[in-house]
Amino acid sequence: MKLEKAWIIGIILVLLGFGYFYSPLLDSTVLAPLDTLVGLYHPFRDLYSPEFPNGIPYKNFLITDPVRQIIPWKELAMSMIKDSNLPLWNPYEMAGKPLLGNFQTSPFYPLNLILIISPFKYSWTAFIALQQILGFIFMYLYLKSLNFGKIVKILGAFIFSFSGFIVVWLEWGTLGHTYIYLPLLLFSIERIFQRGSVKYFLLYSLSLIFSHFAGHLQTFIYIYIFASFYFLLNFIDAVNKKDILKWFALANVFFLSVTVFQWLPTLEFLLLSARDIDQTVTQTGWFLPPQHLLQFVAPDFFGNPATLNYWGVWNYAEFLGYIGIIPFLFMLPTIGYRNKKIIFYQLAVLISLIFSTNNPLTSYLYTENIPFFTSAQPTRLISLVSFSLIVLSMYGIKKLSEESFKKTSLLPLALFIFLFITIWIVVTQNLFHINAENLEVTKRNIILPTLLLLAALFSFTFLIFTKKNIAVKNIILLFILIVTIFDLTRVAQKFNSFSSEEYFYPQTKIIEFLKKDKNKFRIATNDNRILAPNITTYYRIESVEGYDPLYLKDYAEFVSLLERQKPDISAPFGFNRIISPKNLESPLIDYLNVKYILSLTEITDPKYEFVFQEGETRVYENVDVLPRAFFIDTVEVARDDAHAAEILLNSDLRNVAVTTDPIENSKFGNGEVLISDYSENRIKISTINDSEAFLILSDTYYPTWRVKVNGFESKIYKVNLAFRGVIVPPGENEIIFYTKIF
Repeated sequence: MKLEKAWIIGIILVLLGFGYFYSPLLDSTVLAPLDTLVGLYHPFRDLYSPEFPNGIPYKNFLITDPVRQIIPWKELAMSMIKDSNLPLWNPYEMAGKPLLGNFQTSPFYPLNLILIISPFKYSWTAFIALQQILGFIFMYLYLKSLNFGKIVKILGAFIFSFSGFIVVWLEWGTLGHTYIYLPLLLFSIERIFQRGSVKYFLLYSLSLIFSHFAGHLQTFIYIYIFASFYFLLNFIDAVNKKDILKWFALANVFFLSVTVFQWLPTLEFLLLSARDIDQTVTQTGWFLPPQHLLQFVAPDFFGNPATLNYWGVWNYAEFLGYIGIIPFLFMLPTIGYRNKKIIFYQLAVLISLIFSTNNPLTSYLYTENIPFFTSAQPTRLISLVSFSLIVLSMYGIKKLSEESFKKTSLLPLALFIFLFITIWIVVTQNLFHINAENLEVTKRNIILPTLLLLAALFSFTFLIFTKKNIAVKNIILLFILIVTIFDLTRVAQKFNSFSSEEYFYPQTKIIEFLKKDKNKFRIATNDNRILAPNITTYYRIESVEGYDPLYLKDYAEFVSLLERQKPDISAPFGFNRIISPKNLESPLIDYLNVKYILSLTEITDPKYEFVFQEGETRVYENVDVLPRAFFIDTVEVARDDAHAAEILLNSDLRNVAVTTDPIENSKFGNGEVLISDYSENRIKISTINDSEAFLILSDTYYPTWRVKVNGFESKIYKVNLAFRGVIVPPGENEIIFYTKIF
């Protein structure tokens, strides 16, 4: 078999593998876990209750974040860009929060342009699919720069695009898009040292820019560090070091200059957030549990959330670095080789595993309030482990097919086989005393890895003994490709959800009712099964709730005061990314402009009047709600936030505001207030007042917001722990709040 023919067959097999994974799209489905939206949350469950009285079945409860976070944020950002507005502010969650500063929104990522195409549900699927398509291309280019054979390049590129780390985070659209630029970065570095062309320094910069803008900061930082060390590895043997170093420095300066529009707002948001307060290294699954290393060879050893039989630690997706059992096996013979790149990748695996597991070093780093470490999820280092294993696997295949193969390299393979046999003995004899139900899951889920291991051994043996026969070698490589495609697409299909397009944020009677009310108001729920936080963003309905790894510390303090009903705003707050106030009796709820409450049970509090019901979901109107903007007559100055909290609990917020800013007067007049225009980045308010007045706007305070009173810049006071106040002169006034990028 000629090499060209084998190469064509390899491409066809890869296309079939991609086609098999994406075949559900032919049935008008969307690559998003929308079944969890309509299957878990009201009022969507109410909408479909006649047909599904027990709720629509959903495939994987673990992947709800894309529909609760990424899709609403991305859709909002892209719609603002389509309207020629910068996506700076999100007023629909937590009484307002940064949109640009939220790194996962990633509005400047160039490939987001595809999301401008309507309808959004189709462009979203294309956006998700691009991760694997581009990942394949970029990995192919990198392996090409390392002079691997064509079939090996195709194999490695497919393994990368369907590797465990990519497929479990595929539907998020942030981690994958960030991660796929790693091989392109390494390709540019290889070409810099191989050919010395300036265009590869530009490619290096653009790869960094795209990866940074893609939306997952932690993964990007890992990639940046990894690529920097890879550059240093090549730089050691470089001839024209001075020129290379000069262009490399310029490339990094260019990257930092272009991305300042993202990282500076994000840094500001981080500093004002409570990100490091509720995170704790003692929480289960923060580190990679040693037993979950088994998932590198048997991905479903502990079951799978999609089949509702996962019995491992915490989160299945956090621990999956699977690259296929055959590629993993072929990685083992590289142990002992002195090739500098092989050693580099072996060290990368070792160091990444050390920093992702619990040990004295990581315990110190993650508990001593060291920047980045205190809020970084160490298991995301599996991305580097997975990538390094793939490259080592390709080196292993190359070594096995060459005459220079060392017989001593078979020792790691023998040890692995012995370990696998030991695992079988431990499982069949139940030496770890696993309960019967979990034991059956494990027994069932190691059968296929065992069969794949036998296929790997078959391939391994034939490559060694037929290395001089090109045709036979290509047949074996194609066999490896076929089995690997089957193995990895099976894992991807099992975990990910293709949902009916009709489930893409459907309209319900309650949502239509809320959207018809053109007054400014917010909603709240008294049950976590109703409109999961952030869902309302997609419908442009404002809420006091929200779900985000970043949330404003000031707002968290206000909500903790609301919930605790005592002057205690100390951390930890206990929110851990999700803020959902449930103390509906508190007058602070009225202050938050909460007009409607959604409930699955009857509310007896007289201040809430029943409006109507859809299925199990009831809508109540708060008759004591305060307007979004209003005048108060007294401003009290507190020593600090703790003192302000104490005053707030004992004040009528219809008439009193509390600030820690110095203010000349404490008594103010009254008048009429009208919000004449309200958009994400700009609010226009008209007032008529006979004397100097103090205007309250119950949107969260944030440094990027400015205010003009009658065309002149004025001061925004931070009032009531987390909100905005402005002094208004006598007469008819026009107050304009607007936000800026910095």
